[in-house]
Amino acid sequence: KGAEGELTYNWGNVGSGARLFADASQGTFDAGGNLPLQPAPRVGLQVAHQKNGWLANASYTYSFQQNRLATWEVGPTPSYNLLNAGLSYTEKINKVSWTGYMMLKNILNDDIRYATTPMAVRLYAPQPGRSLMVGVRANF
Repeated sequence: KGAEGELTYNWGNVGSGARLFADASQGTFDAGGNLPLQPAPRVGLQVAHQKNGWLANASYTYSFQQNRLATWEVGPTPSYNLLNAGLSYTEKINKVSWTGYMMLKNILNDDIRYATTPMAVRLYAPQPGRSLMVGVRANF
């Protein structure tokens, strides 16, 4: 069983928008007990603004502690905060659409371990810390 919700709003013709979302689920065996590797409940907000080829966006997700464990799982997965931001510019030259972009991921440098990752991996290999990705993309 589970629930998810989303509210999206776009501000008229100004190129701005926002999205608020949340989700939660809980799986159990018919004989009782929790299913393994269940995702933690999450809430988040995304905002974006686009104008004259430019796109700026940011997203924040809070993931709650996952403590609905199967009997053989070792311990709860801690909560985390995930903040990402991006900036890009797109220009069409001849028949090719070029995009230069910069993405900052996990800006808060939180220790992120997904509850849906098998325990053997989760304990020793968290998600990447703060990172910056810069690139150019061509669509033709």
